[in-house]
Amino acid sequence: PLMEAVALQGACVADRFTPEAAGSLLWSLSSLSFLESSSEATETETEPGLQAAKALLASPAVASMHSGDSWEGHPLCILANALYPVRDKLEASAWKQVESRWLTSMSKIIETLQTAAFPAPQDYVQAVASHKVFHVGPHYTKRFISDLGVGTDEFPNQAKTTLWQEASVHLAPDDIVAFVKHDLKIHIETAAGSSMHLQDTWYIASAAGAPSLSPVTFTKSLLQRPVSSQPSKSSDLVSVPLAHDRGGHAELKAMQSLLQTLGEALGNPITKPEPRVTGTVHLYANHHLCLSCLGALSQFRAALPNVDLQVSFDWVPDRLH
Repeated sequence: PLMEAVALQGACVADRFTPEAAGSLLWSLSSLSFLESSSEATETETEPGLQAAKALLASPAVASMHSGDSWEGHPLCILANALYPVRDKLEASAWKQVESRWLTSMSKIIETLQTAAFPAPQDYVQAVASHKVFHVGPHYTKRFISDLGVGTDEFPNQAKTTLWQEASVHLAPDDIVAFVKHDLKIHIETAAGSSMHLQDTWYIASAAGAPSLSPVTFTKSLLQRPVSSQPSKSSDLVSVPLAHDRGGHAELKAMQSLLQTLGEALGNPITKPEPRVTGTVHLYANHHLCLSCLGALSQFRAALPNVDLQVSFDWVPDRLH
């Protein structure tokens, strides 16, 4: 009843909303699955949430999208992600206007991240932050990763098994966790032409603010040496402080742990692109990646140019964990 009242009132005063307020309201309704019509609704009935969406799309705040820069960054991101599940029920031209503008913004962000080097240049943080986006949303992250040139893997069931059974990790509903699994070879130039094989090593790391889970390493590889929870500074991937510090994010910590292990195997920290490492790395997260961690993917690929990086995440707005 509360959300129904909010949606109905929002539809009545849609012309008073700013872009940020309109996006925030629709994202709240969408996250609670309140935009979609119920199965009991008749063809002539419209659910309050969908009424609000249609009213806000017709409001001055959205109608002025093509003029000025008010519909940029985070407000545009949450608007596109909120409306995505009900896009087929909206006026086609209005939805096209929203999504085309968001896809254009995404393309600009991708251009910035694709130029990321390792180590990251001094202007990297400022360049990423200039887009004023914290993430690209759950409905566009997979597409974004693919357009970034990174593989989008599908192994959430295997990931869940690792997190809940093999690692015996019990997570709170709001814990964000990531891990990498790899099958890598380090080609060392010696007279014998030998190589080192690192396989089936799991690095599990929690995000900052989840003290119930400490970084843990499960090693099944030929390289039997402990991994410090503090990566070497020379192998650090650079995080971007978008509204808050993101240096403790689980995805970043998992990738940095792997870079540290590779540096130890090579005998020196990785301080520049390392072409002698080949193979595959799978990164899994139980939440869609923020923009800082998406940028870390580009840095990781630049550090290991001959490694195939595959990424998957397991999160949708209306499903609790």
